[in-house]
Amino acid sequence: MKTYLWVEDREEKSGYIFWKIFMGQLCPEIVVESKKNNSELVKAVKALRDNENRYVIVFDNSFDNLQVVMEQKLLRKYAKDKDNVLLLDIICFEYILLEFKDLI
Repeated sequence: MKTYLWVEDREEKSGYIFWKIFMGQLCPEIVVESKKNNSELVKAVKALRDNENRYVIVFDNSFDNLQVVMEQKLLRKYAKDKDNVLLLDIICFEYILLEFKDLI
């Protein structure tokens, strides 16, 4: 069984780079994949038919963008029906960077 970390950022963006390096150091067995944007990430979870592997989904929370809020609702809806999908409940990866003091 493999574990995948799906992110909304493109491969050249800071969010993807952060997760790729972070997971490479802490859990190199986790495969980090870019889904390019919020909409594509939602579509990928909706279309997921694989029950063998685990999928951790990173979707930055947004409270001031109606489109992102609607995509978050869809993502939660699609993930709820899948036992092998876990949504990380984080505000954004930048927030995690500010919390590094707790990891030291």
